[in-house]
Amino acid sequence: MNGDGMTTLGHVLVVDSSSTVRTRLTRELAEAGLSVTAFASAEEALSHIDELAIDLAIVDRIPHDPEVEHLVSRLLDRPDAASTHILLLDRSPGEGWTPDDARITSISSMEEVQAFIQRSQDRQTSETRNTPEPGSAGIASTKRACVLVIDDSPTFRVAIRAMLAGRWDVVEAELGSQALPLLQAHAIDALLLDNGLPDSSGIDICRQIRSRMEYATLPIIMLTGSDREESVLSAFEAGADDYVVKGGSSVTLLARLGSHIRRYRTEIAARTAHANLRQSEIVSDARRDLLAVVERKTDELQRANDGLERFAALASHDLQAPLRLITSYLGILSARATVLDDRLRSYLDHAIKASSDAGLLVNRLLHYARSGWTDTTKDSIGDSGQIAGSAVSTFAQTLVETGGAIEVRPLLDVLCDPLCLRQVFENLLGNALKYRSPEPPRIIMGCVADGGLVRFTITDNGMGVPEKDRSRIFDMFHRLHGADIPGMGIGLSLCLKIIEARGGAMGCDPAPGSGSVFWFTLPAAVPTSFVPGQAVA
Repeated sequence: MNGDGMTTLGHVLVVDSSSTVRTRLTRELAEAGLSVTAFASAEEALSHIDELAIDLAIVDRIPHDPEVEHLVSRLLDRPDAASTHILLLDRSPGEGWTPDDARITSISSMEEVQAFIQRSQDRQTSETRNTPEPGSAGIASTKRACVLVIDDSPTFRVAIRAMLAGRWDVVEAELGSQALPLLQAHAIDALLLDNGLPDSSGIDICRQIRSRMEYATLPIIMLTGSDREESVLSAFEAGADDYVVKGGSSVTLLARLGSHIRRYRTEIAARTAHANLRQSEIVSDARRDLLAVVERKTDELQRANDGLERFAALASHDLQAPLRLITSYLGILSARATVLDDRLRSYLDHAIKASSDAGLLVNRLLHYARSGWTDTTKDSIGDSGQIAGSAVSTFAQTLVETGGAIEVRPLLDVLCDPLCLRQVFENLLGNALKYRSPEPPRIIMGCVADGGLVRFTITDNGMGVPEKDRSRIFDMFHRLHGADIPGMGIGLSLCLKIIEARGGAMGCDPAPGSGSVFWFTLPAAVPTSFVPGQAVA
């Protein structure tokens, strides 16, 4: 397409000794929406031909430049020659050198140039409506064609090689037994097969090749020194596409060979396009089936989650009542029992603690299972500083007992359910105090702006987390210290669930010196002017 949205042919090479003609052609072709490269001579064009992508070449034959034939031959031998057309501008058509190639048109006036361009544009516009998508192999390959020649005469092979050189690649053999191995080793577009070979007849070799499905349409041209009718019939019955008598017209052989190659490549392109279309249909069907499976599994998962929530609620209700009763009766027994020895008193204390822990576990599991922690419809702009202060107050007594301190630096507001954010703060602060070192705990809460997110950090001077456990600590029920330190291994899993539901992330890094830095990200309440990573003072 050009700048005005017109369909174009692409790039045009103009070779004409007249500066007036070159200027006129360049202007008129540009107005038609084509890009143009113009040269005054064929020799000049030859020095730049490998640098250009050429869709159409307009070459002046007057005066008769000896390099014109060389230029045209080079154009016909290029890898993209199948899509390149050549206009020979000749004021005296019919005289002099006339190449025998369907891609060359001889014209005698500028009006014919304009007519050709108009026909090409009309044809291209029509073909565009039916052109396959890019990559669908809708046209024949532009790769140089390759011809396999099997003949036991070295002299004839040299002559054929010279005849085909510059137009097609040539692979040679002198025995019929070499035919199938060479066909399998090379991408062959046509086979010139001698009927009289030392090891077998060309007729037998032709039958062998045609028996292979992959070579059912490969062009096979039988070469023979005889044009007897029975020989011709035998060749066609064996599957040959054509029959050429040795010593005949080389022009005829080239024309017929070129015709068969174009037919074969067109068939290959059509089959490839059909295969690609079929593959596209298969992929589309597979994608549709996959989407149906994903939708079904999603529905099943949603139903399972709904069932889990209902089960958690029922289990909590049904288990908490008897657990409270057990704990209450055990407490009464402990208060009124005056004749228990130390061993029985220890058993009773263990039973009271176990029932109390069981009730706490039920409550924690219910917290984790409830969808409310991941329901973002309740999210609002939360005052992070106020929520953090409320969470800190929960641990006032622990701070007094341990001689600890929590420093809360100014925090940016975020989009989150305030109850969920407080739950995260309380879990992280509680862990920092629980897993403290012998030194009095020192905890710093802060944040940095990171684009549209706010990155919160809880830095402590506690025991730290070994590198191998920094990702596992967020798994359900995973605990680092066993029964030495009380806990259920649920808190960090719940925090991660809350954060990820809001598009955030969570992790743990070592703190400078000792301890840990737990961090998480949440969407900022309003766009911030802070540089990403800048600390909030």
